[in-house]
Amino acid sequence: MQKDIWIGAVNIPLYELEKHCECKLKQKERTIVVYCQSGIRSKKAIKILNKNGFTNLFHLKGGLDGI
Repeated sequence: MQKDIWIGAVNIPLYELEKHCECKLKQKERTIVVYCQSGIRSKKAIKILNKNGFTNLFHLKGGLDGI
């Protein structure tokens, strides 16, 4: 079982993001911080979210490894 890193976090694997972003992330204008282990997948996730109309996105540069 995976625990969310932050309270209120939603874990959506990159390979499921395109299919599930609209139903799991209901407010497109809400602030979303996207992160992964190294920062590579989260960059791809930002592109997918932008394409689907999400606008207030932030990328955790370097991912969790960079903290």
